[in-house]
Amino acid sequence: MTDPAPDPHPSEPRRSLAQAFTGSPVLLALAVLAWALAWMALETWFGRRGTGPLAQALAPVAASLLLAGGLALGAPGLGRRLAASRPLGRLLAGAILLGLAAGWAVARARGGEVLPGGVLDLPLSILATVRPPDLLRSLWLEALLLPLAVQALAVARARRGELRRRPGLGLLLASPVLLAAAALGNRVGGVRATQVIPVGGTAAVFEPAWPSGRPVPLKDFRVRLESLDAARREPAFRLETEGQASRWTARVESGQSGDLPGGLRYQVERLIPDALPSGQVVEDPQGPENPAVQVMLGLGSTEPLVGILFAREPEGWRRDEPQGRFAVVYRERFEPALLAALRPHPPVSQKLVLTFMGKTLEHPVQPGRTWDLPGFSLTVAGIYPDLGGLRKGADGRQELFSRSPFYRNPWLQVRLRQASGAQADLLLSARPIQDKDYADYLARTLPPGMTLRYVPEGEELQDRFVLLTREDGKVRLVEDGRVTRTAELSPNRPFIVEKGLSVTLLARYDRARFEPDFVPDPDVDVTAQSERPVLRLRVWDPATGAADSRWLQARGGDDQPVDAAFLGGRIRLAYRPKAPDPWDLAGTLSVLDPTGSELGQGPVTVGTPFTWRGHRLYLDGWLPGPPASARLLLATDPGLGLAWVGLACLVAGGIWTLLEVRRARQEC
Repeated sequence: MTDPAPDPHPSEPRRSLAQAFTGSPVLLALAVLAWALAWMALETWFGRRGTGPLAQALAPVAASLLLAGGLALGAPGLGRRLAASRPLGRLLAGAILLGLAAGWAVARARGGEVLPGGVLDLPLSILATVRPPDLLRSLWLEALLLPLAVQALAVARARRGELRRRPGLGLLLASPVLLAAAALGNRVGGVRATQVIPVGGTAAVFEPAWPSGRPVPLKDFRVRLESLDAARREPAFRLETEGQASRWTARVESGQSGDLPGGLRYQVERLIPDALPSGQVVEDPQGPENPAVQVMLGLGSTEPLVGILFAREPEGWRRDEPQGRFAVVYRERFEPALLAALRPHPPVSQKLVLTFMGKTLEHPVQPGRTWDLPGFSLTVAGIYPDLGGLRKGADGRQELFSRSPFYRNPWLQVRLRQASGAQADLLLSARPIQDKDYADYLARTLPPGMTLRYVPEGEELQDRFVLLTREDGKVRLVEDGRVTRTAELSPNRPFIVEKGLSVTLLARYDRARFEPDFVPDPDVDVTAQSERPVLRLRVWDPATGAADSRWLQARGGDDQPVDAAFLGGRIRLAYRPKAPDPWDLAGTLSVLDPTGSELGQGPVTVGTPFTWRGHRLYLDGWLPGPPASARLLLATDPGLGLAWVGLACLVAGGIWTLLEVRRARQEC
C-alpha cells in the first residue's frame, strides 16, 4: 500500500476563534471600548435608581464575574488567551492613559471651571476631574483597572517562579491590583456629601450625594465657615482679540511670542506688573487735527497740577480741581447753549451696574421695576435724591425719607430676593463712600465677588467753571451758568479764580497725539499680586513685513481694559483681567468641639481641601446672598493610602524592571 502523494499546495492551519479574536487589534480595541461603556452604563443606571454606593459598585463587579464564569465554561481557550494577551494589556493601559489625556484636555479647555451645580454634577466617566482623589472614583478608570488587575494576577500565577528572580516585575504586576482594590474601596466605603453653610454658620451633618443615602454626621466636631472670597489666582491677566468672530486668548509672559489669527504674529516686548503712566502729548504734523491745551492748576498751599485737555473728546475736555472748588473746560467755540450745561442739574438717567464673574451688566433704575437675574432678582424699592435718614411713617413704622428733590445726597433702596423666597434690602449710594463698615455691609449681603453700583448719568454737581475756547482765544469764569469774568487766553499768564486758585496755559496743540509710556511703580511690593499691569506688544505680518508696537493696559480708565488696534485696524487686542470662576473661591474654615471651642482653623478652596481627622472639606460652589453662602463638599477615601502604595509600586517596579533588562543585555 502506497502513501498518498503530498499536496503541492498545502493550506494554512485553521485559526481558532480565540486566536482570531486575540490576534486582531481592532477586535480587541472594540471589545475594550464595549466593556468600558457597558460598565459605565450599568453603574450609572444603578446610580440613577437611587441605590447606595455598595450596590452601585458591586453590580458591575457581579456582572464581570458572571462573564468570566461564562468564558471559563463556554470558551476556556478564549479566556486563557485573553488573560495572557499582551496586546490586551497594552490596550487597557493605553485606554487609561487616553482617558487621562482626554480629561486633561477637557479641564484645560474649560479653564478648570467647576459647574455652578457643584463638582458632584460633573460626569466622571472620563478623568476630567478637578481633584486628584476623584480619579479613583472615575467610572472609566474602574472599568479598565479591573480587567488589567485580573490579567496581572494571571501573569503573576503563570510566571510565579520567575518573580523570585525579578522583583521589579512583581511590583509592576502588583500595581494594577492595588489600584483596582483602592478604586473599589473608595467606591464602596468612601463618602461624598455636601452642605450649604452661610458665612458665620456651622454644620455638623452633611447631606448624602445619592438619593437613598443617609446623612453623614461629623464625629465629635463641627465646622464653621469664617469667610468667603472670590480672589483671582495667578496668572490673572490674558491677551485676547476684540471684535473677532471667534475669540483668541492666551496667557502671556515677558518676551513671549506666538501666532495670531489672520496669519499675524506677536511678541511681548515688555511687561510691567504694576505701572505708572509716564506718557506725554506731542505735536504730530502728519496727524489729524486734534486741538488740545496743556494747563496748570495753581492750588495755593499744595503743589500745582499739570494736565492736558482735548477740545473734541468728551472724556478729555474737562478736569476737576481735586477738592471740587472748580472745574476747567476746553472747547472749540463759545456758545450760549454751552452755559446751560455749565451749571448744577439733576441726572438725565439712572442705572444699576452689576459686575460679577468678569462680566458687567446694566439695568435702568425706575421705581418698582424688577431686574430678574439667575438665582435672584433686584427690585427698586425707593429713590432718595437727598437722603435724610429715618422718620416715622403714616403707619407708625420707621421709613427712609428725602429732605428735598435735589440730588445732594442720592441713595437707592433695592430689594434683593432669592429664588428660595428669602429677601433683604440694600442701600446704595451714588457718591463714593470711604467707609469700611459700608463696604463690609455690601460684602456680607451680596454674593462673593459681586459688586453693585447705583450710577446717575448726566448729573452735574459743579457750579463754577473756567472755560477756555479755541476760536476766540478767551478764558471765562462761569458761575452757576453765568459768565462773571473774561480775559485773553495767553501762555504763562495765570487766570485767577479766587485767592490761591488759578489756571495757567502752558502749551497749545493743533494736531495733538498722546504718546503713551509706562514705568514700574517703585513703591509696590514685587511679591504681591499685580494690580495695574501693562504690556508693550509688537504685532507684525510675516508676509509683508509690516509691524506695529503699542501699549495695552489691563486696568485703564474706570478700571477697565484699554484695547488697541494694530496694523491699521487688521486686528484689535486687549490685555484684560482673567474672568473669575468658581475655582477662584477661597474661604476659611474653623473646627469646633461640641462645646463651641475652636480646635483648628485653615484655608479652603475648590481644589485644596481643609483636612481634619481624615475628612477632607472642599469649597464646592456658592449661593447668592444675603447672606453669602458656600456649598462644602465632605470627602473621605479609605482606599487613598492603598492607591499611593500602588503608584509607588508602579514607579519602583518600572525603574527596577528597566535596570534588570539593562543588566541582562550587558550580560548577553
